[in-house]
Amino acid sequence: MLLNILVEFIIFYKYLERGIDFQRFIIIINSGNSSDWMKKMNAIFRIGIMTRHKLIGISILGILFGTAVSAWGAGYPQPEQVGFHNCILIYERESRTMDDLRCYVAEPRKAGRPVRWGFDAFLFLTLYHEGQETSYMKSNKALWEKWLDRYFSPGRDIDALNSAIEAVGEPPPGKRKVIVTIPWMSNEVTDFGDVDNDGISENLSVKADRGKVAQWYIDLVKKKFAERNYKNVELWGFYWMREDLVMDRENARQITDIIHRNGYKVMWIPYYYAPGWDRWKELGMDLALMQSSYPFRSWIDRGVVRRNRLRAAADAMRSAGLGFEVEGRGLETPEERWMFREILAYGSPDREGYQAGVQAYFLGFDVVERLARSNDPEEQALYTLLMDYLNNRKVPLEDSRRPRKWNVVRSESRKTVTAEAVLPEKAAVSQLDIFFKDEIPSEGWIGHAEVFVKYSETGKWAPAGWAIGGNQDSYAGRRNGYERGFRNITVPVGGKPIHAIRVVITGQERMIPEFELSCDFYGPQLTGHENLAWGCGYETTLPSGRARYPDNEAGNKLIDGKTFSRDYSAYIGWGNEPGHVDLVLDAANRCRFDEVRVYCRGGSYDGVNFPLNPCVVISDKAPFKGISGLGGIPDPAPLILDYRELVPTEKQSRYVWDGYFRFMLPRAVSAKYISFHGESAGWIMISELGLCLNGKNLNLADCRYTFSPVATAERNNSNEPNGVWLTDGMIARRAWFGQYYGWQGGAPVDIVIDLKKMLPVSGVKVWCVKDQKYGVVPPKNVEMAFSADKISWSGMAQATPEPPDALFGPCAFQLRVNGIPARYVKVRVTGRSEGWAWTMLSEIEVK
Repeated sequence: MLLNILVEFIIFYKYLERGIDFQRFIIIINSGNSSDWMKKMNAIFRIGIMTRHKLIGISILGILFGTAVSAWGAGYPQPEQVGFHNCILIYERESRTMDDLRCYVAEPRKAGRPVRWGFDAFLFLTLYHEGQETSYMKSNKALWEKWLDRYFSPGRDIDALNSAIEAVGEPPPGKRKVIVTIPWMSNEVTDFGDVDNDGISENLSVKADRGKVAQWYIDLVKKKFAERNYKNVELWGFYWMREDLVMDRENARQITDIIHRNGYKVMWIPYYYAPGWDRWKELGMDLALMQSSYPFRSWIDRGVVRRNRLRAAADAMRSAGLGFEVEGRGLETPEERWMFREILAYGSPDREGYQAGVQAYFLGFDVVERLARSNDPEEQALYTLLMDYLNNRKVPLEDSRRPRKWNVVRSESRKTVTAEAVLPEKAAVSQLDIFFKDEIPSEGWIGHAEVFVKYSETGKWAPAGWAIGGNQDSYAGRRNGYERGFRNITVPVGGKPIHAIRVVITGQERMIPEFELSCDFYGPQLTGHENLAWGCGYETTLPSGRARYPDNEAGNKLIDGKTFSRDYSAYIGWGNEPGHVDLVLDAANRCRFDEVRVYCRGGSYDGVNFPLNPCVVISDKAPFKGISGLGGIPDPAPLILDYRELVPTEKQSRYVWDGYFRFMLPRAVSAKYISFHGESAGWIMISELGLCLNGKNLNLADCRYTFSPVATAERNNSNEPNGVWLTDGMIARRAWFGQYYGWQGGAPVDIVIDLKKMLPVSGVKVWCVKDQKYGVVPPKNVEMAFSADKISWSGMAQATPEPPDALFGPCAFQLRVNGIPARYVKVRVTGRSEGWAWTMLSEIEVK
């Protein structure tokens, strides 16, 4: 091993001499065995570059060489050490046969070609029981036996797997490994059942009884394996079901010790930065793999996670010796398939390198089977791509629509950058991503970006979208690991095909770091900047239910001076995750201040956490309702603030405390609009907005504020209106939760949009969702009316349906009018009366 390190040291020196990109070198050399000492090399190399003297870096490197030996051991877990390479998660379902599992075992054999083997490990687990998630539910002996009996039933699951391997016609390279779930033991279960025949039911709140249950379960699994004497599979060990270790560490240590005494290993798959993720070895786990959650925190689910999450996740996994979990979200749409391709492509040795390490695969209940059996060429190609990946072939990531070259010009101060590109062919760019190449320095960087587009070669530049960029960090982010230093700004562009694109990035105080630009052709379908209804508020006659933590009747809870209560009466609460909250304080008298405070509660108890990535934007021309939008930026010179600190005020327990985000200005200013944006990691609970001057609180009694979305209802139903989704510019392509406003029944529903001022309206388009698989159909009828005062309305006019061109996807009802002056637009939607039919609206577009 020491010889290996010495060889890599020499290679490192040669790379310095040749001037090769060190970051790429780190990934190539260390894709399987990255370690802390290599990170020190990286830092030293950068010192050498900054001082233009590489020998300085080499000298310091020699001093730290001894540290390299002791630090060795981090990096992705290796197949030869673990005993398998690729483990697929097999979830419970009503039936599963040998034919169902054959496509997991090996690719269907083609004449004259050798067998291409697939997964070499299989994790069997039960995710839900009677609607409850098993990793959080209270279960007993009878349920544990039921689940095990299903895994070992003749002709299904493990038995079917053994037969599927036999059916390939030649022996596999080695016995395939089976991992069996050990269900979560809730301390609240005091009557588990008698497992040692002493006539006394075990109590899982008692350590000795938990030990008895664990040993009984292991013996039962061993017995079933021995009875069946499988030829092609063997028991590797057990899977720890709970995805976090908040209060379960003592239990985990106890159970893993018992499993080890029986000669088996323990596997764990925490969610992204779950509590305990980097302490898995201390807790007795033999193998840990982490989820990136990229497919489930993207724009599809109203999240903000972009593909640089793969880099951040891989960096964290290498640092703590975890493997990577490959995740696929349905793989039914172009967006989901492209995301999956990105995940596979970034595993290659010249990117993040996790393809060479041990991996787990979350691909739903039957996605692999659907792809393997499909007659759709795209799905067949995706299955082949998966098999390529499992057989260590590099997955390409190409799109002919991407600009081949960006012309980049930096200002003399390097605080402004302009980049332009012409697309190889006209194409609809949904979003533009600005990925910063390196971790943002500790002093941070804030600024904004504006995108302009040309729709034709001879056309003029038109504003398409804007976005605010900050440190993207917070107490919640650091504590729970939601962010790790690789930053991005994502600017919405729109849905029309464009010829060329320009981005202007403006830094507020510091130079703009090195970045990469990426056009996103698979992002959300947007209405475009001409939409007059974008960002406007609306009311609906469909009741959304009483908010769980609402504003008070006076509408001043956030400026009434009450920053704390032991219950939640002093707070307004939002519970959608992923999601965000935007607050706008309208300081009518343009008060003078030098500090902004946002009071909130956090600590992860009861799912309440401090907002992620909080920022404040101060403006005079117009308020900022969010950190990105379509069209021109509301104020061309916004003052953007990252919080300086999270100041604790009331600590109720280790897990529950209140505090305020403190946003400091370099000098006092007078401004009309103060906008706060925060992203959710559970519930967001805010009690007060405050402005200060020289440390003293200002009286905000004359101020007003607005917030979006509306406070979350008691039922917290993602289908219900939240005051945002119908005017946020996003057109749903499928019945994805969080992208529509839906109901059942044939009663008419009215939506009234306030355009804020009188405008000439030439047309209204109501975007709906069609997805027959889930009973989602276009409404029966859509009508529209217009008003200047919300009292006197024009007559209701019938909108014309635009027939959808597929069984699922967006469809629209459109009304064209001749420049009607209006401030308010009323849309009346009548759904279908069939009991199974759902009406779902995703956007209302006004032009």
